[in-house]
Amino acid sequence: MESTPRPTRLPGSPEGRGGRALAVRLLTVGLAGGVLGCAANPVYGPVGAGSGSGGTPVGAGTGGAGGGSQTAAGGRGVYAAPSCQPTPRAGTQIATPNPIVSVGRPVKASAGVTNPEKIVDGLYDHSGMSVAVAMLPAWIAIELAAGPERLLLTWADVGWTDYNTPASGGSPADYTVATSGDSTNGVDGTWETVATVAGNPVREREHRFPFAGKNWVKIAFSAAVNTAANATVSIDEIALYDVSAAGTDLPADSWFFMGDSITVNAFRRQFGPSTSFSGLVAAARPAFSPAMLDGGIGGELSAMGVGHLADWLALNPDIRNVGLLYGTNDSWGDKQGAAVTTFEANMNTMVDMVLASGRVPILARIPYSTQAPTTLPMFNGVIDRISTANGLPCGPDLYAWFRDHPEEISADGVHPNDVGYRSMNRLWANAMLGRYLSN
Repeated sequence: MESTPRPTRLPGSPEGRGGRALAVRLLTVGLAGGVLGCAANPVYGPVGAGSGSGGTPVGAGTGGAGGGSQTAAGGRGVYAAPSCQPTPRAGTQIATPNPIVSVGRPVKASAGVTNPEKIVDGLYDHSGMSVAVAMLPAWIAIELAAGPERLLLTWADVGWTDYNTPASGGSPADYTVATSGDSTNGVDGTWETVATVAGNPVREREHRFPFAGKNWVKIAFSAAVNTAANATVSIDEIALYDVSAAGTDLPADSWFFMGDSITVNAFRRQFGPSTSFSGLVAAARPAFSPAMLDGGIGGELSAMGVGHLADWLALNPDIRNVGLLYGTNDSWGDKQGAAVTTFEANMNTMVDMVLASGRVPILARIPYSTQAPTTLPMFNGVIDRISTANGLPCGPDLYAWFRDHPEEISADGVHPNDVGYRSMNRLWANAMLGRYLSN
């Protein structure tokens, strides 16, 4: 189909619903070929110089606001990433770039829209553009250089709320996306509507559409999620990617991360583009510009992920890679026994759903937590079994990293601090670099 920092939130939601036990098996939907999977016998301890896909010596990270800088004496060893088999499974490698083409481009807007240029400055988690609800309908148009035949558009509102709580961030409820090849100012010319949305329920999403012969993209807002008199539609960033090379296939370098409050905070890109997952991948593989959406929801259990997944896939039909970051809430308080079995059934269900939709699921080992120090390895054993049985690309080993770098965990014993969130982005990027086949 084409188409003030966040407050700490402890994972205290109810336990997940029971799920149908699924046999771990090899699924090959859209992923035929060789194997790229996780080690059958993972090592959770410090194992030397960390030469794997995520290896980074202690002290390599630097702190964000309130985080301070790390020194070599601060941690407890050197991280080694999960040991992956080196042959890429066909369908999981990322060989076709989708360069970003919107940063710094000229922007026009209707009366009442403030700071329209901020939507293409390449920065996230900042004030962005804004228009009062009283001024709707309103629009904003971006002029691109001619050339792309297809575009992928992603947008994010200015909030740092949960993925499905868009009101406080100023998300649009109803909007259209249109393109033009003969406009001179975002108003005149002939416009073709390529996407229409009514009742948008989330704070970030994407659209893919034809663009041959066009050079303008316009988003027109007609209603806001928050209808209060003083409310606004406020967009943090609109990113446009040239996905012409992908043809009708899913853009290979597109990412959706779903999970709990740790996911929300990890993928906000609040420390600038050079420290985000997408920025770190682009720095190491200069031809690539990962398109990325943050789908985290505070307090989320794996059972809730099962309930949300079909909707999130339908809202974002053009995203290829789906990171599933669950387990902290399921294991909360040293859960074991039936909780592990339920978690395994839920994770199998989500992996099945992602594979059946033609996407690539990636599971990360659950971060170490002082709230579940004894039984977390049982839950990580589930992650390893599912990843290995399905031949999935190896996500990062967040358990080993945070166990050996407790100084990167906040005072609540669960959520990373600023340094830890930067490390998460770096570890995810390093673990995925082996999937990128060229520069």
